[in-house]
Amino acid sequence: MMTMSKCNAISNALLDGTYKPQKGERHEVFEPKYRITVSTKYADRVPQSSFVTNYFYPKVIPNLIQSNCACMKGRGVDYARSIFKEILRNANENDCCLKTDWHGFFASICHEDLKNELFPFFFDEWARWYFSLTVDNSSCPVGIDLGSEVFQLSATSFPHRMDRLIDDGSFVRYQDDSVYVGTLERCKEVLQIIRSESDRLHLQLSERKTFIQPISRPIHFLGFSYLRKPTGRVTVKRLPDKIRHERRKLRRMVKIGVPDEWMDAHWTSVRACLIKGSRSDLHKMDKFYERVKTHDSDL
Repeated sequence: MMTMSKCNAISNALLDGTYKPQKGERHEVFEPKYRITVSTKYADRVPQSSFVTNYFYPKVIPNLIQSNCACMKGRGVDYARSIFKEILRNANENDCCLKTDWHGFFASICHEDLKNELFPFFFDEWARWYFSLTVDNSSCPVGIDLGSEVFQLSATSFPHRMDRLIDDGSFVRYQDDSVYVGTLERCKEVLQIIRSESDRLHLQLSERKTFIQPISRPIHFLGFSYLRKPTGRVTVKRLPDKIRHERRKLRRMVKIGVPDEWMDAHWTSVRACLIKGSRSDLHKMDKFYERVKTHDSDL
């Protein structure tokens, strides 16, 4: 019953400049890896949703390259995988793949750098004011929180200048993970561009996860292993450590007595991911799940 009056109060505060976002609550997330997320208070989700709909999507997103794939409608993880698979299929046999990854991407984004990169898309002074207020409300003086849609899209859009310098139809970026396929010389040129832009944006490349390799070797990207055959055919398999992790998780769920309907719901989501890889892995995991549910002692 108070929804309309509350929304009206938020609207008035936004218009007269008295609006102040609330601090969110911190939560631990353990899947797919350990992270700290910060939830957005419900009263702040209303203006954030409006800002995303009326400013981010019409003003910022059209300026991003098509192979920038994260947190956008129709351009999620499946879209990124399909683009990369097509790039590999059309590559030359002697081409290489450059893989890069930024260390602590969200935690490294400087607020002033983020504003400088995205302000040119916001011609409205009010939009700039609101965006600054939201960014500076982050729980850390440097870095932005995981959890808010505004922050997710901000991180996706942050290196947009770098993307345009690189993009020639052989580049895919999913937040901090990126892959480029081309000749060895071109891969070295692209790596230099990424290093230069990383310095400009005060981001740090993970040297352990940044390297150039031949496309004749398996390439790991977004949880799957891609292998291009000499014929041009590309095979896709779920990474072995991901499968082992799911096996351990299913065993634990049985051990602690998780209800069958919960296990089935979890397995449905796991299977939806496995089906995008090899049929043999899917077949083996189907059999494994059947045995897990019957409490097979050999497992």
